[in-house]
Amino acid sequence: MKRDNILVYREKLLLPSEGFIKTHYINFDELNPFFLTNQLGWDIHKLGFDFLSTKNSLLQKTNFRLFGNISKDLQIKIDHLKPKLIHAHFGKNGATVLPFAKKSSLPLFVTYHGGDATKFIHLKKSKFRIYNRRRNDLIKYSTKFICVSEFIAKKLLDQGFPDEKIIVNYIGINPKDNKFLKKENTKEKPLVFVGRLVEKKGINILIKSIDSLNKGGYPNLKINIIGSGPLENQLKKQTNNPNISFLGWKSEQEIESIFENSSALIVPSHEAINGDSEGLPTVILEGINNEIPIITTYHGGAGEIIENHKTGFITFENDHIALAKSIIEFLKSDNIEDILVNAKKNLTQNFNAKKQSYKLQNIFQENI
Repeated sequence: MKRDNILVYREKLLLPSEGFIKTHYINFDELNPFFLTNQLGWDIHKLGFDFLSTKNSLLQKTNFRLFGNISKDLQIKIDHLKPKLIHAHFGKNGATVLPFAKKSSLPLFVTYHGGDATKFIHLKKSKFRIYNRRRNDLIKYSTKFICVSEFIAKKLLDQGFPDEKIIVNYIGINPKDNKFLKKENTKEKPLVFVGRLVEKKGINILIKSIDSLNKGGYPNLKINIIGSGPLENQLKKQTNNPNISFLGWKSEQEIESIFENSSALIVPSHEAINGDSEGLPTVILEGINNEIPIITTYHGGAGEIIENHKTGFITFENDHIALAKSIIEFLKSDNIEDILVNAKKNLTQNFNAKKQSYKLQNIFQENI
């Protein structure tokens, strides 16, 4: 059976931290996604889908952003595809592609992932001007706003987005078939953090927690911080604790090995000063998939994945004392195996990439 085509818009395709975007379409069997982008970034051949690129000159980019105009060659290709809709990732990209969607008379669906639903109200920077200027028109024209968590859906509702246009569809991950195997002396292994070194990830809070635990009865507790980012040097200067190691960026395969040799994954996210927030921290799903206990905070959609003492450990955000207490609860728990089993079951049932992808396809088909 011939499949209908759709366009997937991301202004830059793809950033290294956005591999999750392609998982939205892995189980499409009736719709065929073609990615549309203004700029090729990540190793495009790893995308796994066909893509179309607008030209990269400043004039052509400006023409697309302001008026939705594209080259004749690209227009011929898109006309041949006869796409049924456009799916934009992130609110700003929805605003950017809006003139093209209107000009092409194509239904527009926009997925909000996190900071795009929270921080724009705090910023006046030029990169958000298009979004702020077109926001009302985007709300009026778009068919549906797809949110990666209930947390993001509430943020949009609070900003006046119509309830009937908002739908939640969780990001998914491919569950591994491995079964939990009890590991000896797991808690003697170091804790681990994995993520970009930016404010909303809460590494400064994590460092304070480890420092306090090392001074208060847990002198041998260690943590490895995996990742890089603009706050790396600042965070390294925050502590001279030899139990806190910054290991830099690691590949996906290296991270899986690190999970195997860690006691728990710490995800201490909190709202940044500019409002930047997590939508649904995919690193939590990755940790669960690799059968490592999760210690996190009630931030973003984390509470939609983790139930305290049932599928992990969760506490208040932006509170190093509360985080330290949660780490102690983990260290003293004799229920880790049950927690891991419950977490994996929850992932398989509610955050399965193939199921969520199929749900997204249904959302599109039911609304065009």
